[in-house]
Amino acid sequence: MSFKRKFNTLIRKSDNSICEFSNDNGIELYIYDKNKEPICKKRLVTGINGFSNSFFNIDSNDSIYGIVSSKDNPLLYFYISSKFIYKSELLKSSNSIEKITFPYIKKIGDKIHIFYYLVDVTQVDRGKLIHYYYDGSNWNKSQIDNIEYFILSNFVVTFKEDVPTIFYLNSTKGHEEVFISNFNKDNLSWNHPVQVTNTHKTKVYLSVVEVPQNTYHIVFSEKNNDKYYCTYYSGQLKNNSFIKKDYFIIQDTIACEFPHILRIKNELYIQWIEFSELFTTFSKDNGFTWSKPNFFTNDSDNSVIRYDYKSNFIRDKNNDICNIYSYEDIFSILGISSNPILLTN
Repeated sequence: MSFKRKFNTLIRKSDNSICEFSNDNGIELYIYDKNKEPICKKRLVTGINGFSNSFFNIDSNDSIYGIVSSKDNPLLYFYISSKFIYKSELLKSSNSIEKITFPYIKKIGDKIHIFYYLVDVTQVDRGKLIHYYYDGSNWNKSQIDNIEYFILSNFVVTFKEDVPTIFYLNSTKGHEEVFISNFNKDNLSWNHPVQVTNTHKTKVYLSVVEVPQNTYHIVFSEKNNDKYYCTYYSGQLKNNSFIKKDYFIIQDTIACEFPHILRIKNELYIQWIEFSELFTTFSKDNGFTWSKPNFFTNDSDNSVIRYDYKSNFIRDKNNDICNIYSYEDIFSILGISSNPILLTN
């Protein structure tokens, strides 16, 4: 298999039509009908490359929206309906040494949540984790935490109704650990961050699935003797502390990249890339045991890329899928036995 280091966004509407955002050459939007036949292509932004500069989502009415961090206009807002594309400047900073990266947006009714890292470009290992909240009338800005890092990695946001919880990596005692913080909607502030892991090992990449009773399944790539292992961690948040359930290495080879965890029906799947090859393991008992990692055999000449995935399609409603590996332009989840949710009608 040939993994192409390409990270696009795939959004599936309720009628099974698809929008794909590519960031190879600026940001381009490709629209496909429900049979995956191309309809049109539109360029949204020029001069922006890289998956850490944009984020797109879908609302309950199948309208697509997103935010883009650019050099000249730090944060642009896009709203994409079936008839038009609307663009506006959402946030502009006069501080030339600050950079917004990993922007995130979620709209719930008339409420809006925006998250991002604010990085001081003069300090290569420090930043701030910022939250903007629009309550339907006013905007409120808060700082969740000060961040120190070796490699700046993504954060993960989960929601219970309209209240967010955020997971992120932060350095403590010289190593990145996972932290969690909850938003208090009553006083518009964030609870003091709770340290989730305490393994004293450097971590990169982060993926989280939430199940009932504040239980979380977490995956990251963790450094062990100059190798990065695919690592699973789970537990429960209780009384402002995180109670560990499981912590073990999924595969102890050399270089786990871009791991993510999925919940499909009642099964959990972990996928990652290792030397351009896709591996998958699954659990049928809520993470208590995991299958032997399976190597995906690519019998085609198609390259595999990674997608940030959002969906309103009815067959996806009971699944928790934020990322997938797929052939470019074919749109199916690779590495999952029998492809239980092929992106077809």
